[in-house]
Amino acid sequence: MKTSVLLALLLSGALASSAAPSVNFSLPKTTDSHDYVTTTESRSYSPDGIPTLAARYAATVTVCRDESGRQSLVCRSFTCTGTDGVPHTIPALVGWTHVLDVSATEVLGIPHADFAGLTYEDGTPLSPDASYGVYNTFVDFYAFTNVFADAAPCGGSIADLKEPGQTIRHHSAGSKPAVNLGDAVKEGSYFQNGPVSLTFKGYADGGDDALALVGFDSGDSSFLMLMEPAPGMKMTIKGGSHYWGEMTLDTATRWVKKSTFTEIIVSQMTFATNPPMDSVIIRSGSITAKN
Repeated sequence: MKTSVLLALLLSGALASSAAPSVNFSLPKTTDSHDYVTTTESRSYSPDGIPTLAARYAATVTVCRDESGRQSLVCRSFTCTGTDGVPHTIPALVGWTHVLDVSATEVLGIPHADFAGLTYEDGTPLSPDASYGVYNTFVDFYAFTNVFADAAPCGGSIADLKEPGQTIRHHSAGSKPAVNLGDAVKEGSYFQNGPVSLTFKGYADGGDDALALVGFDSGDSSFLMLMEPAPGMKMTIKGGSHYWGEMTLDTATRWVKKSTFTEIIVSQMTFATNPPMDSVIIRSGSITAKN
């Protein structure tokens, strides 16, 4: 009888321990390599609520982190689908490599020049909107797998989350990065984050892996884009943005297993002497680890 009681106590303790996962977000990601699929859908609406434009961007990438903490990315494929519903590949991005640099002058160290003059597989040049959507795919990828998912020496990062239910102000709150790109989106363009926050939502069962759920919310953000899609064709787009979503992280490795996000953009475009045009854009996306 005593033996069976002792065994029951030991088993109950082991079960309780296995049922209570923990994570230390202050630790760096493990040295590893992961393949990801990222997709973003963007849909524009006219003031009367009718959808006017739609686009879909899809990429597969491999991300590696070495023992020094250096993180590199290799793009394996990139597909852009426009209003015609036909997917088009971008050959120049196959094999494109990049090393993440959060302190670089260009946002996250992504070279603007690499996204100039891109063409589809049939030689058709990408429109300025499509080029920006392609570039922004990589900005989103890093934001939702690194900027929000990695500890930062400046504080105000995921490392400050210690227990489920806790919310912290992220260090990117109020930041105002430049968003110019090539000749189409001019210098002086910016995106200003609102009171960005992270929330430790709890844990989830990932089969063999224990997973942590962390939500992010930008609050009310704003932006200004000074554009010249063709020589002499100057336009200004000014508006507000609010994005939010959730990251699922492996508690043992701190690598993101999946991120999802939604963004609502309300803006007004002025162009020459034409009446201002209002628009609403809804963007939604997911980033999923394949291994």
